[in-house]
Parts: sequence; C-alpha cells; structure tokens
Amino acid sequence: VSPNQPIQRILLQLEQIIQKHDKKLIRLIIPSLLHPAMYPPDSFRLSGIVPLMHGLRSLVKKYESRCVLIATVSSDIVDELVMAQIEATFDSVINLEPFSQEMLQFLEKAYKSQPNKVQHGLLHIAKLPVFSDRGEMHVMRSHYAFKNSRKKFEIEEWGIPVGDVDDSSNDQSGSSAHAHE
Repeated sequence: VSPNQPIQRILLQLEQIIQKHDKKLIRLIIPSLLHPAMYPPDSFRLSGIVPLMHGLRSLVKKYESRCVLIATVSSDIVDELVMAQIEATFDSVINLEPFSQEMLQFLEKAYKSQPNKVQHGLLHIAKLPVFSDRGEMHVMRSHYAFKNSRKKFEIEEWGIPVGDVDDSSNDQSGSSAHAHE
C-alpha cells in the first residue's frame, strides 16, 4: 500500500487485506513513517497525518484480536506536535536514543575483551499498553539499552560498565578493613 494514495483508499485496501485473511494475525508494519523520501509534503501537516493515524487506529481496534500496528518514526525529522499526535494513537511507545561517539568509544574500551557486550544506545519506555489506557504512565528512562547487529536487535538492562582501573591496592585495603571489623 503506497502512502501517496488518498487516505480512504489506503484504509480500504488495508481492511480488505485484513478481511481476506480472517484466520491470521495481521501485522501492519510502517517502517520510516513520514520519511521525506516516501511521503508527500502534505503528510507532514497535522491535517495530513492525523486522519491516517486515526483510521489505522480504528482498524486495529475493530480487529483487535488479530491485528497489530507497528511503526518507526525518526523524531529528528518530525515536528514535536506531529510526533505527539502520532504517539497518542499508539498503545505503546518506545524511544531509542543512540549513544554518542564518545560513549561508544568508552564502552568499546571497557568491554575490549567482550565486544559482544557493547550496547549501542538507550531504550526509553514512554507508554505501555493497558497501563497507559488506565492512566498509569510507567515511563522508564535509561532502564534499558539496545544492541543492533546484522542478525538481531536486542534489549537488555542498562548498566554502566566498570572500567579496568588498577585499584588492586584499594581493593586489598578495603577488604582488610572489613576483615578487622
């Protein structure tokens, strides 16, 4: 389904696909929502994107037992107000924050003997299904990190690595102080 078609036609085509596959789970996946290379300029105005998002939300709610919507949006290229409207139409929202080059270099140095432990950024949970609908906003910032490789995308708990510092004398004095207590 092309984003260059009228919104009603897009929604009608999607509903026909959902109805045609009535026994299957349907995943509506929208990669790079509102990327300028794929969407017409009208899409970047609230009057262009809100009807599409509300129509998609209606379809997902109508077929909620077997239809899910997943989209990716680059928040760097979308206006904050438009982004807020897009996020409001989803049950769950996560934000990926890539690490700076300096942080990546620090992690690579800290994990030089275990390069598979290097994480690429933080994952922030802005909104969760069910909880958010009940008004329980479980916003979690910097609790999780992500790793991205050719074959998989991984999410794990975030922890600041302890660098390899020659504090062996501090460790010995600390342990001997505890031994005397």
